Amino acid sequence: MDSNNIWITLAVLAAYINLSYSNQESCKLQDRRFEWNDKPEEENDKVTAILGGDVTLKCVLNGVTEILSQITWQRWINEKIENFLIYHPKIGPHPLVPFARRVTFVGKGAWDGSIIIKNVSLSDEGKYNCIFTTFPTGSHDHFIKLFVQVIPSITVSSENILLAGKGEATVATCIAAHGKPAAKVSWETHLEKESHVVDEFFAENCTVTIRSQLLTFPTKEMNQLELHCVVTHPTFQQPEILPYKLNISYPPSVVLKTFVDEPDQLTLYCEADANPAPTKFVWIKEHKMLQNMSTNKIFLTKLAPHHTGLYSCEASNQHGTGNGNLFLLVEETFTDKTRMIVVFIPVVILTLTVLTFTIKVLCFGDEAAFSTKTAVRQKPNDTKQARDSDEVKIG
Repeated sequence: MDSNNIWITLAVLAAYINLSYSNQESCKLQDRRFEWNDKPEEENDKVTAILGGDVTLKCVLNGVTEILSQITWQRWINEKIENFLIYHPKIGPHPLVPFARRVTFVGKGAWDGSIIIKNVSLSDEGKYNCIFTTFPTGSHDHFIKLFVQVIPSITVSSENILLAGKGEATVATCIAAHGKPAAKVSWETHLEKESHVVDEFFAENCTVTIRSQLLTFPTKEMNQLELHCVVTHPTFQQPEILPYKLNISYPPSVVLKTFVDEPDQLTLYCEADANPAPTKFVWIKEHKMLQNMSTNKIFLTKLAPHHTGLYSCEASNQHGTGNGNLFLLVEETFTDKTRMIVVFIPVVILTLTVLTFTIKVLCFGDEAAFSTKTAVRQKPNDTKQARDSDEVKIG
């Protein structure tokens, strides 16, 4: 990313943060809709609704033996009082404004003025008052605070390609978007070292987006490691747990293996551990590239001395290349043409006398970490495993 793009990105981010802060201050001012300066707190009912759902505002007057004239419902809109519904004992309910079309009067009896607000919106949040007008004493108020909650939308992802061994990086991001009130986000992992960066963004409608970034030092051992984002919110009966598997990229590491198919047949297998899988294989014998050998396996038939030599396999993906080497020495008897395969480390090869009528195979890898072993005829399932990949015959 060039310097101009960096400055543009920083400018956009700064503007977004300023907008979020401005919205946060505006939401604090809107919260004052719930302040009752002339009524004690214990006289108020608090009701919670979920955006898009229905909510019942109960209004019941007990212990009154007077005559009921009417019930009036009010709400506060932009610091102004709006009468939106009237109930008369003989006429029934009567809507006064368009908002009342979403309101159903469900009062049971003369002293029950309860209503249901359908398809609740964020604009419905605020203060409500149910007024019983009686004769001869006058009116009786019942105040209600309606809070509207919004279920957050939750996602877990990784914003970047994660490379092993490249230092600390954000390996996963969990976002609980547009919740009201703000959700709480945490992580459940088995990482030895981790840190979190949490950001909070306020929208104009006072919903809140929480973004939690999980940081650690990626290694190839972490590839496909499962972790969990845990989100709690008042609208959830229990925490929401979202699983996520890490996808760590790394270049190939290569080991060459041999499989004995028949007494005079041998398979050389280029086993490459990489993510993503290698897209290219190159086979080399004695520093010369083998033509048409672009798979992870070559199949040697009718073994003869001309197969003797140093074989190398290079496996590549977009993150790098790994290689492995194997030295094959073929010697043939003049009687029964029997053959056997032995694997030695370099020091042993230099000090031991050449075995007559023997095929010697020397394996070594990139990191010069050598071991001595003897290759024997493979079991049927091992041979099948070797033949599952593409095969190329030379001989």
